[in-house]
Amino acid sequence: MAVGMTFVIINAEIDLSVGSIYGLGAICCGLLMSADVAWPIAALGGIAAGAAAGFLNGVMTVGFGIPSFIVTLGTLSVYRGVALLLSGGAPISLPSGDPNVAEFSLLGQGKLFGLVPMQLIIFALVAVVGMIVLSRSRYGFNTYAVGGSTEAARLCGINTGRVRITAFTISGTMAGLAGVLG
Repeated sequence: MAVGMTFVIINAEIDLSVGSIYGLGAICCGLLMSADVAWPIAALGGIAAGAAAGFLNGVMTVGFGIPSFIVTLGTLSVYRGVALLLSGGAPISLPSGDPNVAEFSLLGQGKLFGLVPMQLIIFALVAVVGMIVLSRSRYGFNTYAVGGSTEAARLCGINTGRVRITAFTISGTMAGLAGVLG
């Protein structure tokens, strides 16, 4: 979630709803797995739920001109409520004997060569990709420009709305990924 939040903060915004998006991603993944969906598809479902939530945050912030603090403070409760409605307020139990669940648990709880936690490896990969995007891509340069001065970035021809919405979408996607892995 920290890598995704970095994009939002560089844009001079804030996302308070990442904790609820984390829970929503985990619930969506768990519900899909309990419906006998293969774990890669279920994981993608949880990540997609996070991306959709982040996209909605960005659209409300940019489209309606509402400060991101207010939008994400509100969606924090909305996304938590959606997760509770989907799960019925009860934990989702998956049978550990199911091969689908056993393979999935290696992703969040397994260790590479019995030493390095898989979550650390996934975080390192995400952090490297985030670093490359921010330091070597046009989007990264536009992100820094928008965070420095939205008006100056707009006058330079940067679509500031798209950059800000994309940052919120990245943040939601990373929160969904963290929820799936957690």
